[in-house]
Amino acid sequence: MKKLLLVLLVAALLSGSAMSQWTYVEDFKTGPSPHGLVVDGNGRIWIGFYAYTDTLGMPADTIPVAPIYVYEPDGSAASFSPITFLTVGGVTDTIDTYCRGLSLDNNGNILFVGNQVLYRINYQTGEGMTKYLYPYASGSLTSAGCDDEGYIYLTKVVPGGDPLVILDEDFVLYGFVLDSCFTIQRAVVVTSTGNDVYVGRIYGAGGLDGVLHYHSDNGADGPYVAVDTLWTSIWGQCVDWDNNGLLWVGSYWDAGANDLKGWYALDPTQDYAIIDTIGHSAGAFVAGEVPAGGTYYSPRHVAWSADGLTMYTNDFDGGVVKKWTNSSPAQPGDPAIMSVDEQILRTLPLEFSLWQNYPNPFNPTTAIPFDLLKKGYVELKVYDVMGREVITLIGRPMVAGRHEVVFDGSDRSSGVYYYQLRMGRSQETKKMLLIK
Repeated sequence: MKKLLLVLLVAALLSGSAMSQWTYVEDFKTGPSPHGLVVDGNGRIWIGFYAYTDTLGMPADTIPVAPIYVYEPDGSAASFSPITFLTVGGVTDTIDTYCRGLSLDNNGNILFVGNQVLYRINYQTGEGMTKYLYPYASGSLTSAGCDDEGYIYLTKVVPGGDPLVILDEDFVLYGFVLDSCFTIQRAVVVTSTGNDVYVGRIYGAGGLDGVLHYHSDNGADGPYVAVDTLWTSIWGQCVDWDNNGLLWVGSYWDAGANDLKGWYALDPTQDYAIIDTIGHSAGAFVAGEVPAGGTYYSPRHVAWSADGLTMYTNDFDGGVVKKWTNSSPAQPGDPAIMSVDEQILRTLPLEFSLWQNYPNPFNPTTAIPFDLLKKGYVELKVYDVMGREVITLIGRPMVAGRHEVVFDGSDRSSGVYYYQLRMGRSQETKKMLLIK
């Protein structure tokens, strides 16, 4: 009877986490300050760096440039990569502006944003199609959002009173979401209908960051009104839609002590509750060090393969684009991890944060990281799929801070195992896979 109760207990603990975890696969590409990221209709991965990555040799000098790099899923360069020049209307520009964002328009073409400039690029050929210069002031622009009618939404990173504009498909000014914008942001996204616009806010007044939400009953025809600021405990460094309609927001290592740090998937059908995350923060930034495995410093834009099972993530300070897979990604309506109203963990305890083991799958050892927000007695145990205890890895008082313990499966059979962290009245369980 005790064994049966234990099996039922483990099943109950895991029932709210039926969806799979994102599993780190590889460091797909490295380079200085990756910022823009998108996957096109042919499955090619486009990467833009917020840095010069090449030079052009001239008779008397060299010119630093910041090309766009395009890769096939196997990591080989596309035939037209890198893109160093764009010709629009018979005028050829050298891409000497840092990338501020990459996104897709309603026809699958690429929207490349830099310093005061927006280009549309043919995703099949890498050729320039349309160009727009933000006329109100110089400076970096946010990544651009696009609705199904082809209207494009963007503003400046530091607007200082300049507008959040709406352009038509020809890049002609159509209207405004905001006549004057004073917040600081890096990304703008919009729903397919154009009814809802989301702006990732950073360096918010009074430490209030998050995602600004504006709504219009008439889509791009407006008017737009402010609805709410979502998740003031998340620095909105990037905002991206996934294939299932979840809104992913990234917050980096140098956010406030009580802020969330990582990528978080918000579910619009559940009042923007968090229902998924990926990897975990590597902590304070260490210059010149690429975070190992499923860790990162500074989340920027993310993108997905057409089937939604492969995810690519930009780590700005880490200088790396990482590749992840998930056989069953989160869907709208899946169990919430955290409530947007309370901004407290529903299923994750307040006393600690338990992270995904890495590597995963593993053979024969894997590391299990966790953070303790206060000192106290901690238990970390491993169970098999039948709910039987395999080993107690930790059973002692511990101090607050980042901790990591290694599980050695050398004498265990291949299969799924569950590790559970307990502290006080709180507990959390995650799944790991041993493959020999």
